[in-house]
Parts: sequence; C-alpha cells; structure tokens
Amino acid sequence: MNLEAKSIIIRDQIEGDLEALKVIAEEPAVKKYFTEADLADMQVIVLKEQGTVLGAIALNEHPDLHEKQIVYFLSEAYKGCGYTKEAVKALSDEALKCKDIPYVIIVADDGNASQQRVAEKTGFGLYEKRVSVAERLSGVTGDVYLYFRKY
Repeated sequence: MNLEAKSIIIRDQIEGDLEALKVIAEEPAVKKYFTEADLADMQVIVLKEQGTVLGAIALNEHPDLHEKQIVYFLSEAYKGCGYTKEAVKALSDEALKCKDIPYVIIVADDGNASQQRVAEKTGFGLYEKRVSVAERLSGVTGDVYLYFRKY
C-alpha cells in the first residue's frame, strides 16, 4: 500500500528500509516504546522528493483492547516539521474508509505531550483517561494513559 500526503509517502518496506528503521529505533524517544521486533510489520514514512526514511507507522490491533490502533515513530531529526501529522492523518483517513473499521485509536502516555498534540491535530478526540493495570495491558510505560478515538 502506498499513501501519499503533501510531503511524505507511506509505503511498504523495501530493501534497506529495515536497517534505516533499526537506527531510528535506537534513539531514546523511540526505544522507549518500540522494539526491533515491532519494525518488521510497520510501513515506512519517507520524504516524497528525497525518499529519505523518516520513521514508521502501522495500523494494527491493540493486543489487549482489541481495537484498531495507529502506532508510529519518527526520527528526532525530523520532528516538528509536520511529517508525523501528515502520516497519522493519511493512515487514519484511509483506515476509516473501510466499512468494518468504525473508529481507530491512539494510546498515549499521560506525559507524552507531543503524541497528544498529534492525536488532537489529526482529528482524534480524547475519549478517556485510563489507569494502567500493567504496562503489558496498555502498551505504554506510564501509570496513566490517554485513549483517543477518531470516527
């Protein structure tokens, strides 16, 4: 699948992408949430003109909530340029075109202000604040997380 936005393309991985993603996954802000095992099932976010790998994004099923969620990461070097918002909006809009997907979610640590802003700026509404029973259940590392939905 290829999705095109203003500045980026979301596409399936090709040769060399996994190595680029592994480097990004070692950045502290990414390493906190993603493991190398997560990378294989993600699509790549690339700059449209240069083809530079910026990060990755996926629409998958949350392991415990059993709802479609969007997960993503971007290299620290490209944050603040609007690429994350473009990617999340493009993928969530595409997902919602499917009749069997009534909504998608984003789960964010209570302290992750940038992820919360991305959710809000891409049409997700704060649905509720949840207390994590365990890190395994929420998929995030904090004690409290925010649950966003987009219809």
